[in-house]
Amino acid sequence: MGYDALDYEAQVLRDQVESMASYALLKRQLLRRTQRAGAALAAYLLLTVSGEVTPPPRRPCLLAHTHTASAEVTEGHCYDHC
Repeated sequence: MGYDALDYEAQVLRDQVESMASYALLKRQLLRRTQRAGAALAAYLLLTVSGEVTPPPRRPCLLAHTHTASAEVTEGHCYDHC
């Protein structure tokens, strides 16, 4: 083997190390993104499929105010107090 062959072989080894480092970085990024997407999907499914998480109940005072305001609008009354 000549001197040129050794330089070429050393260059190939450096390129392989560099490409493997780049590959490892891309692999970590992909894994991180996959984990985040999986967590988001799991949270979405938990909130939509599970019957345990429900919206808060409506308050009676809010319903009464809404009913009064809609009645005043329907009847044409002014409701400056709202």
